[in-house]
Amino acid sequence: MQRSSDKIPFALRTLLICLIVMGVVFRFVNLNHKVYWHDEVYTSLRAAGYTRSEIDQEIYQNQIIPAQSLQRFQQIKPGSTATDTVRSLILEDPQHPPLYFLMTRGWMQGFGDFLAQTFYSPLTTFRSLPTLLRLLSLPLMYALAWELFASRTASLLATAFLAVSPFDVLFAQTARQYGLLTTMVIASQWLLLRSLRHSSWHWGLYALSVALGLYTHPFFGLTIAAQVAFVGLKSYADRRSKLTSLRVFGLSLV
Repeated sequence: MQRSSDKIPFALRTLLICLIVMGVVFRFVNLNHKVYWHDEVYTSLRAAGYTRSEIDQEIYQNQIIPAQSLQRFQQIKPGSTATDTVRSLILEDPQHPPLYFLMTRGWMQGFGDFLAQTFYSPLTTFRSLPTLLRLLSLPLMYALAWELFASRTASLLATAFLAVSPFDVLFAQTARQYGLLTTMVIASQWLLLRSLRHSSWHWGLYALSVALGLYTHPFFGLTIAAQVAFVGLKSYADRRSKLTSLRVFGLSLV
């Protein structure tokens, strides 16, 4: 592919950079003040090693439960290990792969006390991880757009659109695996294009991104389906690389 040497007007470049910076700032605003909703509660419970049945036995006793008693379920269960987190998912939420919940548990163990004391809320602990994971999608989006269009203008535009997307900002502040899923979708697509173009060690990284994506959320399977269709059509159009591309791509998915 011939690389573009397009020169971005200073005003446009400044505007796009400002939008990207604004998008980054928006992701960290009021992390500990927004409503902690149903799905986020279950994220903290699973990561902490609790099961719903254990909690039901303790709190549903026809009595008033003070807030402090409920907040202890947002902390690592005493005596539990990562195995308890996986077990909780297997017993009550088997549709959710364990990667993000194990990452959250490690984040709680490593930075939970520091973040809670610094920002006076345990919610910052749970929401800061997906926010940081979502930030990785911005440079990856730039790389993907560059791989597709070989244009600095298109790359900055794509990154700016993602940075200020209200939908993306909302889920970047949600203690669920959607931030990691977005990052893995963009990363896998970029690595796939790099692999098809250069046919090198990028295939190994692509295979890793597929594995991480599948261990993040079942919806990553939709990305794989789209990539299979894309590689199949591309190989059909370019018969010279048909067998090689399909063979290596298939091995990457195994």
